Amino acid sequence: MIGGRVPGMFKSPKDGGRDLRKIGLLGAIPMLIGLGPLIGYLIGDWIDYKLGTGPYLMILFIALGFGAAVKETIKIIKQANRDPEE
Repeated sequence: MIGGRVPGMFKSPKDGGRDLRKIGLLGAIPMLIGLGPLIGYLIGDWIDYKLGTGPYLMILFIALGFGAAVKETIKIIKQANRDPEE
């Protein structure tokens, strides 16, 4: 149908957009898992360069970045499974 309206095309979803909310929340997880250690690497490498400590602080900050990413991932999964009415 050209120029016309398709019936039901712009109706709001029956679940109130809950599935779209879950997709948005869970879609952020891969970015978190990648960016946490990357930021840790950059910070640790810069501090190692300034202090001349070798790769030790870089390894520490990568582990801290990964730990923070896992913690945030668990928080997001719990939030996605929670009902929006809560």
